[in-house]
Parts: sequence; structure tokens; C-alpha cells
Amino acid sequence: DLSGYLTIFPYLLAFVLTLFLDDIKKEKTVHIPVLGHLTKVINDKSLLLFLLASTLLCETTHELNTFLNQILYQRVNINIKWFGILYALMMLIGLSGVFLERFEKHFGKDKLFNACYLIGIVSCFILFITRNKYIVIIMIALTVIIENMYIPLKHSKLNEQIEESDRATILSIYSLITNMLTIITSLAFGYYSNISIDNALLLSMIFVFIGW
Repeated sequence: DLSGYLTIFPYLLAFVLTLFLDDIKKEKTVHIPVLGHLTKVINDKSLLLFLLASTLLCETTHELNTFLNQILYQRVNINIKWFGILYALMMLIGLSGVFLERFEKHFGKDKLFNACYLIGIVSCFILFITRNKYIVIIMIALTVIIENMYIPLKHSKLNEQIEESDRATILSIYSLITNMLTIITSLAFGYYSNISIDNALLLSMIFVFIGW
């Protein structure tokens, strides 16, 4: 219970810090109704496919890194006392996202996108078959790296799609569509995880493969 109550404080601190943010000065431009932007996004099939693909990968890695990881640790008999340390370790590994620019310059954006999906598929498959605690930890670490590499790539690509001045509105529409898709993926993960962790891992592989 204490660990649950303690989560109040970082959220409260985050709320207080937002009060000190400066507003961005907006240029005076012609305003387009939200419905107009929404219609344009819905009619862009390639953009919708990308939003679906990114949701499938991001939600899969999020489920693995936030919820299913503890079940996977328990399955290979990792003592619960190590869970906090492992979570902290994964957060440190997540800082690998700072090297994204170097990787992007060296490999290119398209290769990085492909690598994220392929490594995701392989990681889910190995988590499905292995019962080795060290391999499980390494695979979870890989999914953490993928998530922290992919999200900035995704946002960069989505920002590149926007030519209009109402950037915040369009990004909010992207978020709306993504959140609607997330409802489906979350319900699916909840349903199959309730059956067995293996079913959830199979679903993970399927989602990432479809996304790729």
C-alpha cells in the first residue's frame, strides 16, 4: 500500500512544475477547424497505417516493460526483492535514447525503424521460449531500448508530416487516434494475459509483426 501511496508525490511534483512552464508565442495564422484537420488525417491512409504500426510496437513494449515483466521475472524464479533494482536498471538502460541521433546518422531512419520491429519480434519470441533468468532480463532490456529509440523516431516522423500551422491541433488528433487504438491493444493484452503469459507473448509477436 505504501508503494502505491508514494506514487502520489512524483505526480504532484510534476503538476507543480508545469506551473512554471512558459507559453510558446503563437504566430498569427489562419485557423482551420478541428474537423477539417481530422478529415484530412482520416483520408491519409499511409499516415493511419503508420499510426497503427507505431501503436502496435509502442504498446507492446510498454506492456512488456511495465506489466508483464514482473510476471516473466516470477516465472524464472527471480526473487521479488530484485524487482525494484531491475526496474531502476531498466530506467538507466532507457537512457540509451540519447544516442539516437548518432544511430540515425550512421544507419538512417528507415533502417532504425526496421531494426526496432525486428528486434521486437525476436525479443518476444525468445521470452516465449526461454526459462533462463539472465536471458529474460536481457530481452526485457532490449525491449526497453527499442521503446526509447522508437518513440523519438515516431514523433519526428509525425512532425515531418505536418505542413499546416496548427501543429498542436494536428498532434492532438494523432494522439486521439493512437489512444483509441491503444484501448483495443490494452483490452487484448488484458484478456490474453489473464489466460496465460505465453498467450500474451504470442500476441506481442503478432502485434509487432503486423506493425512491421
